[in-house]
Amino acid sequence: MRKKIIIVSHIILFAIIFTTFCTKTVHKNEKYPHQDDISSAKEKVRNSPGDILALQYLGKLYYKAERYKEAIAIFKQAIQKAPDQHRSICYLGLCEEEIGNVKQAMEYYQNYANIPYGSDYRQWLKGRLLYLEQVVMKQQMAALLQNSEHADSIKLDPYKVVVLPLTYHGENQTYFTLKRGLMGLITGDLTKVDGLSVVDDSKVAFLYKAVREKLTEGTHPNIIYLTGKLLGAGTVVRAGYNVLDGEQLVLDVAFWDLTSKEIPNTTTHVDSLENFYNPVNAIEEALLRKLEVNVSQQLKEEIFIIPTQNLHAFLAYSAGLAKEDARQYEEAVVFFEKAAELDVDFDLCIRKLAENRLLALSQQDPDQAVSNNISSNEML
Repeated sequence: MRKKIIIVSHIILFAIIFTTFCTKTVHKNEKYPHQDDISSAKEKVRNSPGDILALQYLGKLYYKAERYKEAIAIFKQAIQKAPDQHRSICYLGLCEEEIGNVKQAMEYYQNYANIPYGSDYRQWLKGRLLYLEQVVMKQQMAALLQNSEHADSIKLDPYKVVVLPLTYHGENQTYFTLKRGLMGLITGDLTKVDGLSVVDDSKVAFLYKAVREKLTEGTHPNIIYLTGKLLGAGTVVRAGYNVLDGEQLVLDVAFWDLTSKEIPNTTTHVDSLENFYNPVNAIEEALLRKLEVNVSQQLKEEIFIIPTQNLHAFLAYSAGLAKEDARQYEEAVVFFEKAAELDVDFDLCIRKLAENRLLALSQQDPDQAVSNNISSNEML
């Protein structure tokens, strides 16, 4: 009996992992059409070979019936006959996704750049491309972790930097999501420094979470070492924070040199919560000194730009980033909109708002998205 339970558990675990890293099928509202519908549509195409709408309708029936290869053939015909009918590209890409050809689907979606801004389907194509880029990134991170037994053979670059998600030491949940915003802020600033290679914060957030789940019995040093090594980073920034009395921000930071086995000392930076960017900039400058990366004062002023001085806007922005990490794009949009309302000059947030509007749009059926007339500012 125990053996059966273990086997079932492994099957369930595999199913969870598989569905986590696969593309998300856009919602199909209608039931699968009956074969009579397809036969009728095929007859109409035969009688009216120049009718592109009839051809697209047949392709969509095949798509909804999960007859993807037949749908692909039809949509390719439609594109040949009417290349300016961008609806065909949307469904052609979705069919390729369904049969596992994600790379091919992305190539189709890249056509958005050649489509006039007035096209109804341009934004959907752009959003779906952004979505698949996230999916592929997470698949790549999962593959790294799967091959973690080879981590010790990965060459580490001391100037390749990983900023780990911050640890919140407090109890007031108001400030919990601040960790995601601070992580993104430090990563974004360091990315601007010539001579450093800084790993994208979305990659790090995903991989770090997966490593922690894998090493359930592991210690913090082991988790830090494995995350950094898998990414080839010789330097890891590990920080924690607390908010005292709702007024004071306390940031503790340690710079891990993965080429050595030494556990680094921790330094503490304190300032008012309203000036949250001051401890962040202090951490960044300390890291540059440690790595002996020279940056002029003028360049520092250009690099360490304060994105917003509105704390509540930054808190909402941080919550939006956390929702994006969880693929909850519509909820992310709500938080980014709130942040943008609180600070209309919060450009970093406005770009994220535009991106997540597109991501949310791409989760819908293309025709549904167009009929709902959802629009977004294209800031990318």
